[in-house]
Amino acid sequence: GGVGGRKRECPCEGQGACCPMSGGGRSASSFWICDEELGHDSSHTKNVNTIDWNRNGTRLASGSDDRTARVYDVSDRGSVKPLVKFDGHGDQVVQLAWDPSSTSRLATVTGEKDKTMRVWDVRSPSKPAVQMPLDTEYLNMAWSPDGAYLGVTSANIDSHAAPNDKDYVTVLDIRKNKLQTMKFPYQVEEFCFSPNSRYLILTTEHGTLELHRFLGSSSSTAPVSSKSSSHVRSVQAHTGNCYCLRVDPANRYMAVGSKDSLISIWEMDDLLCRRCLGCHSTAVRSLSFSPCGGMLASASYDSVIDISEVSTGKQLHAMDVGCIVAQVAWQKREGSRLLAFVRDAKKESDRDRYAKKFIRIMAVPEPSSRR
Repeated sequence: GGVGGRKRECPCEGQGACCPMSGGGRSASSFWICDEELGHDSSHTKNVNTIDWNRNGTRLASGSDDRTARVYDVSDRGSVKPLVKFDGHGDQVVQLAWDPSSTSRLATVTGEKDKTMRVWDVRSPSKPAVQMPLDTEYLNMAWSPDGAYLGVTSANIDSHAAPNDKDYVTVLDIRKNKLQTMKFPYQVEEFCFSPNSRYLILTTEHGTLELHRFLGSSSSTAPVSSKSSSHVRSVQAHTGNCYCLRVDPANRYMAVGSKDSLISIWEMDDLLCRRCLGCHSTAVRSLSFSPCGGMLASASYDSVIDISEVSTGKQLHAMDVGCIVAQVAWQKREGSRLLAFVRDAKKESDRDRYAKKFIRIMAVPEPSSRR
């Protein structure tokens, strides 16, 4: 559970003018660019589960318990304009992701009452371009960098399955509209495709990184085992579950966040750990690199968003945003300091749950010159 309100040590000891913890500097409230205050018809009415920026950072998408996904145009100064609302989901939108090869194609996956993967185009929002029913509830979602494949991980572990079939990743071949399921003997926490789209990188309940060669679309419609995905390598990354991972925009580093409260930084070329960040005291649940890859935003089960320097591991900012943070997402635009985050209303009391907006956008301050 969260430990909102815990005290944090300020990296610049409260002396930096940009520090949100500085008594004489700017307060945290001065970082806000905008809330999701976009009018009654354009704001979510229930908890937001997921957000994502499109590849050039001009649009921010959000998925909610209100069974909608919404897209906003966002300027480089942070001004927001509602663009489109995607209806037609039969349950909550638990995850969404933009196609990295397109600025207008968005994928969503829904909860247990609907269990459907959909691909939408903002230019034709009335109905999905692709709609694929799934046989179980899925949670995490990732595109291959070339936009040819869309994968999801199961939300529920099958306790009655064979030992080697504990969890699975299902991949949709967008071109052939065909599903392929890969089974694994461990719980898959999160995954991504490698930069060349040839490998799957999985994080697991055992604190490991698992590298599998992705074989592409199978000629058979039957599920395939993890052996068919050709296991390449296993690396012990953390002592606890590895909940999240992100690859930087330059494909040089990968960050992994764990239940043990640590973040590890890995070289993509050789899967060697370069450093660990110890800026949190609870499990790390969300990560996002800055557009240049030089900074990493992270969130755990509290109200503090940490910003660290990737090359040194140095903590640049510890910003208390006054609410439990479910997800952070840095705008994918060169030089941008805009960071969107989702408030975890499910962790709050009924009295406070809808008192604040679900999505906020803030400007990350420049690192203080006084260390």
